[in-house]
Order: sequence, then C-alpha cells, then structure tokens
Amino acid sequence: MKLRPIIVLCLLSIAMFMINSGFPAEREMLTKQEEREAQQTAQRFVKRIQQTRDVVPLLDEMFLPDFISHFVSGEESVSPSIYSRLTPAERLRLFVAQTNAAYMGTLDAICTPDANRSEEERYRAAFESFLPSSTAEKLRSTVWRNNEFQFSSYEDFQLRLPQIEKVLSEARTHLVNQGLEQRPEFQRKLDDTVRGTGINYRVRTYIGGNNIQDCETIVGFPPSQRFFRVETPLLLGVVMTKVGNAMRIVRVTAVDGD
Repeated sequence: MKLRPIIVLCLLSIAMFMINSGFPAEREMLTKQEEREAQQTAQRFVKRIQQTRDVVPLLDEMFLPDFISHFVSGEESVSPSIYSRLTPAERLRLFVAQTNAAYMGTLDAICTPDANRSEEERYRAAFESFLPSSTAEKLRSTVWRNNEFQFSSYEDFQLRLPQIEKVLSEARTHLVNQGLEQRPEFQRKLDDTVRGTGINYRVRTYIGGNNIQDCETIVGFPPSQRFFRVETPLLLGVVMTKVGNAMRIVRVTAVDGD
C-alpha cells in the first residue's frame, strides 16, 4: 500500500512546520494594511469552514467569481491529460472534493493522539478518532484509493468522483451531529498546531500567478497581479488577490512547510 496520501492530505510531517527566515523581497512588498486584510480573510475562511465542513457554501461568499477558470491543470495527482478533458463543472467538483478531503485530514491530524506509530498504523487508524469505524474505513479506501485522487482515465474519474463525494458527505453529517470543531478542547488543539511554528496566519506576497510558491500556476491575470498567501492553523494555505476593496480567494493548498 502506498501511504504518500496520508502524509500529504493529513499533513502530519514535522517538516511542514519548519520556518524559513528568507523572503526579504516579499516582506518589502507587503504593507501592514495588506497583511491585516489577508489575515482577516484567512481567519474568516478558517472559522466558516469549521461551521460548514464544506467549501461549497464559501465559494460565492469568499472566492473570486469563476476562480476555477484560472487553473490550467489539476492537483499534482491528476494528470494534465485527464484534467484537460474535465468540464468547468467537473473541475469545480474536483476542487471541492480535494479541499473537503484535506479538511478531514486536518481534523485527523488534530484529533489523533500523538504516538510513535508507523505509516501503516497511522493509515489503519485514520479518522477513527472522530468518525464511526465504518465511515472512517470508507473515507480511507475511497479517497486514498489509487494514490490520492489519482484517476487512471476520464471514465475512472466519472465513476469514482461521485463515490468520493458521497463518503465525504457522510463524514460531514457525523461532524455536524457531534459539533466537534465547536468544542473548547478542539479549539485548544487547533491553537497548539501553530504554537511556536510561525505558521499562525503568516502572509507572503507574490507578483504574477506563476510565482506563487508551492501552488499551481494561476493564469488569466496580468503579470503585475498581486497575490497573497496565508498559512492557517488548519494546515491549509489560502491564496487570494484583492478585487476592489475585498480580498477574494483563488486557491486553497497545503502549507508548504518551510
């Protein structure tokens, strides 16, 4: 069994918390007002997705309109040949499924007691700390089957994406019923994930959509377009740009860990 998915989506590697002291040019470009606005947007995203457990309600609320059209390929596990065949609606569904699965991975990382276990043991126990065993097993086998959202063909994508969406919906129902994220002890653990790491809503700025670190190229913007990437306690990086007076999200990625 290939266990790279559990490392990527659950974001359990200590290396992801290491801090880079570089990026002087980015710091020079970032104003205090921009930093504050970007952090506030990311904080709102974190709060809202803990309420919805689903990125779909946040699309109109917080994302750039038609943001999915600014991507030229899927995540690294989706081949360009398959992604190029997806309709805009299918690309959006893929983004939603990947983001919602990454959120489940964050919950697993926060809720699972720290222990010296092998990757195989971590995989077998994934999601068991906050989901019924049957749902946890379906989430493990459906989401991570064939290596982290990899699809062998367009037909395989059409077959498997509805299965992935179904099990994520089932997991979300359990989360809504138990109110896990609203418990004080969970919020304390969420705070602990960033304590002393420097990840706590750190903001970076980039010029041009092909320069954003550890993020796919974002197309369809002028070369001078400014982007802001904020790392959150959910171990997700939120990439945004300013439209008028508002910050709008264009991408959600894993934290890069430097």
